[in-house]
Amino acid sequence: MDIKEHAAYLKGLAQGLGLDESTAERKLLIGIIDAIVEIADELDDISGNVDGLEEDVEGIQDDLDSLMDSLEGEDCGCGHEHSETCSCGHGSGEEDEVETLELDCPSCGKSIEVTEEMFNAGRFECPHCGQKLELDFGDCDCGCEDCEGCKTEDEEK
Repeated sequence: MDIKEHAAYLKGLAQGLGLDESTAERKLLIGIIDAIVEIADELDDISGNVDGLEEDVEGIQDDLDSLMDSLEGEDCGCGHEHSETCSCGHGSGEEDEVETLELDCPSCGKSIEVTEEMFNAGRFECPHCGQKLELDFGDCDCGCEDCEGCKTEDEEK
């Protein structure tokens, strides 16, 4: 017997007792049972909502699993699939999460993937046209006297 059935049983039992309707005890008993019936109805609604939410979460999980499955075999840009081990390290299982920056070469207009090493150096050649490129960081406080920001500061001194 679920909680709604149990509340209905208690209500019927109280009505079958034949208590005098004017007594405070009967009014209290009926009030308590009515509150139990309302609580049972509310719990039933909440239970239905939880069931619906569980179904929604399962659907979202299924969608996420499908998305993850579709991403696993995508081309990593070097001609291999991520599931294969390649020279770029994709698919090796030992990938470091290194962010790269993608820029367009001002000379040839082709896309360049700037690695962390290239970024830190601040200078590199376009792999497509060989143009020497330099990242402009503006004013630099590194004290290296090697970048344009430091040269400008040194010249002002």
